[in-house]
Amino acid sequence: MHLSAKALKTINLSYLLLSVFVFGYVLLRAMISDITYDEVWTIFDFIPNSYFHILNFTPPDTNNHILNSISIKFLYSFLPDTVFVARIPNVIALLFYLFFAVKLCKKFLGGWKGLLLFVALTLNPYALDYFGLARGYGMMLGMQMAALYHVFKYFETKQNKHLFYLSLFSLLMILANFSSLYFYLGWLGVFFISLWKDREYVFTRTAIVMLFTILITVIIWEPIRKLIEINGFYVGGTTGFYEDTIWSLVRYSIYEMERSDWNQLLSSALFTASVVCVLLAFFGEGHKNRFWLSLGILSITALATIVQHYVLKGFYLIDRTALFFYPVMILTLFFAIDRFDMSRLSMTLSLLIAFLILLNFVLNANTYKSLNWYFDAHTEEMLSYINKVGEKEKRKQKIDYSWPFESSLAYYMKSGKYPFIENARKSYFEVNDSCDFYIYLGGKLDVIPYAPEKQLILNDARRKDKIFEFKKDRVVLFGMETGARIINPR
Repeated sequence: MHLSAKALKTINLSYLLLSVFVFGYVLLRAMISDITYDEVWTIFDFIPNSYFHILNFTPPDTNNHILNSISIKFLYSFLPDTVFVARIPNVIALLFYLFFAVKLCKKFLGGWKGLLLFVALTLNPYALDYFGLARGYGMMLGMQMAALYHVFKYFETKQNKHLFYLSLFSLLMILANFSSLYFYLGWLGVFFISLWKDREYVFTRTAIVMLFTILITVIIWEPIRKLIEINGFYVGGTTGFYEDTIWSLVRYSIYEMERSDWNQLLSSALFTASVVCVLLAFFGEGHKNRFWLSLGILSITALATIVQHYVLKGFYLIDRTALFFYPVMILTLFFAIDRFDMSRLSMTLSLLIAFLILLNFVLNANTYKSLNWYFDAHTEEMLSYINKVGEKEKRKQKIDYSWPFESSLAYYMKSGKYPFIENARKSYFEVNDSCDFYIYLGGKLDVIPYAPEKQLILNDARRKDKIFEFKKDRVVLFGMETGARIINPR
């Protein structure tokens, strides 16, 4: 469809404005949101280690995302060791994601449909969480989008330079997070299948791919060996690919952690509708190569995760470890719809998908919390209050808490910003008799064992008024009988 110069100008301006908005949103989150449990884990346990020990997983732990850890360590060598500085690598990764998403959408869909695809790729609130955190998942997505652009460019032009960049960005993607190895296997499978039809420059192309495959194997062999040795892959699902991977990706994308009849129904509806669109695309007349390419990558990637579960007895991917599926699924869906014979229907469905994703973002966008660690969203606010009480009473206030708060509290206590607070937690199995305050989490965690209804503080006779209650996040600051004074309760 031919577009007027005015329409093209409007579309290009929309790409720019949306990119600036998304970047500003993530940058603000990175600057002001409280530190999260796993970020503290990374900063305390891995950043002090040497670059070599980070690279070869000493100590071995899946929480060590190599590219993220190395980047933070490098920045801390000449910048202040603040939370924001630790998050800078993922903020930069967002620029990669946006840049290559724009190029991909303009080149392989174009026009208004390309812009709608860009909306769908960028406004997932759960994915945007990770571009503002010191974890590896944002960097993984940034490198994956670059790889996706070059995989489509390679199969369009068959130029070896795109194969080289595809392999390079895939290497960086895997170093950002090992779970994305499945996506690598996905496009690798399509690549080798394509060699049966296109025999030109087979040796050169195979050499490029194998060189990077060997390099990836050499780098990740020791970390994975160590993780297998200590049974270090401990987070994931055991039910099935749909139940664990698809359902969790849907409910986290709509910013819901806990399973419910509602999000199960929504997941089933979206999955069924997507499958129908893909099946109808088999009979469409539109551009077929990009559809078959995206579907092939998605299918082999999904198959690889299923096979590893049955052969290696590994977990199915869930929520954040499955995030790399999101861009491939969205691309496959849009490319499928683009094959429909009726352009009006194709445009309408594209508009509907983009609108629903935009609406979901509007309903769930925030600058103060990340879904996986929602309970860490108000830590500094509570500590500031307690510290003021201690300053007023001229004595340190003793705090106890539900265990999910232990990492963020440890980080802020170590920072020296709260001199009138003392960590008085004894163990998982008792409440400190002398504590002045207790921070309680009343919400559940998805795959991590935590039972809010069994917390001993609920039956403690010394528990007094709720000083802070963040109902949406189910976090409560209790004043205890021994010393707390209620000031401006909420």
